[in-house]
Amino acid sequence: MAHTQFDYSDHTARVIDGLLLARAMTGSNEGDNQLSELEEQFFAGFDEDGLHYTPENPWSFRHANMHYQRSVINGLLSLILVGGSERAQTHLLSLTQGLMDISIKREGYAYFPTVEYMPGEWPRGDWSILGFGTDPANTNGRLLFGLTKTWELLSDRNARDLAGAYARHVMHHSSAYLADGSFATGMEYHSYRTTLEDALC
Repeated sequence: MAHTQFDYSDHTARVIDGLLLARAMTGSNEGDNQLSELEEQFFAGFDEDGLHYTPENPWSFRHANMHYQRSVINGLLSLILVGGSERAQTHLLSLTQGLMDISIKREGYAYFPTVEYMPGEWPRGDWSILGFGTDPANTNGRLLFGLTKTWELLSDRNARDLAGAYARHVMHHSSAYLADGSFATGMEYHSYRTTLEDALC
């Protein structure tokens, strides 16, 4: 059996989300016998800053992966919507506050400077121009659905404001899309790409 850092925040949250959505769609409680163990591991990952952390383990190091926060949000939403979990609601509100606290904010938009957040800090600090660090559509962009649903469900202003700020970053300040609206493969800011192209011309 192969193990990776995905075993913790990401996969645990996805399995919880999947089991609960399957129950809602089918009415079947099959798999519920595993939910208590999954929830125990899942809830143990939250820290005081509201973020969900992958623990120190043989395959990885302790960090809050921004990719995984998407799965965590979706798992919490299912626990609330299907199971009525007040514990999940408390953690979801703390998580959106945590994301608000660590996001790099610019005028009208926000983003993550890298994928992995270490306890208390981004490992490389902030970049005015993100030349190589992270695919914007695959980090803060993937949080949009869960944040939007959190706003609709809980009227959480952090979720609403983050969804708007991340969307504006992905659409207008990252290189996720080309001018015609098609997907791009670049991972840098438009300004960085333009400067580099000008330098090479």
